[in-house]
Amino acid sequence: MERQRAGAIQAAFKRNFVVIRKTSKKLVTFHHPFTLDGLTEAWPPGDYTIETDYESTGRGPFDARQVFSTILVVRTKDGKRSKSRYIDINPDDLVSALSRDRAAGSDAPETAGS
Repeated sequence: MERQRAGAIQAAFKRNFVVIRKTSKKLVTFHHPFTLDGLTEAWPPGDYTIETDYESTGRGPFDARQVFSTILVVRTKDGKRSKSRYIDINPDDLVSALSRDRAAGSDAPETAGS
């Protein structure tokens, strides 16, 4: 009897369970050349777009999110054409690289009024 009840509850939950795929984008700025663990390339200072793909249940206060991809978008110019590379990264490596960049301080000269 208890097993039937658990099965009925689980079936009702599945009927009301909706998974929504979403992508969020944010801009991060590096003031110094940087590297990410697991990647051999060093990247120049600048602005980089980070795209995070995740799944959300969309259930209000009980919303559950699961990140399944974090992408570093590297934009370069080749003459008149611009190219974009999409590099799968570990979000923890990004946090570490941003922390190292902040710890190194900004080499940008102060501007008037700041």
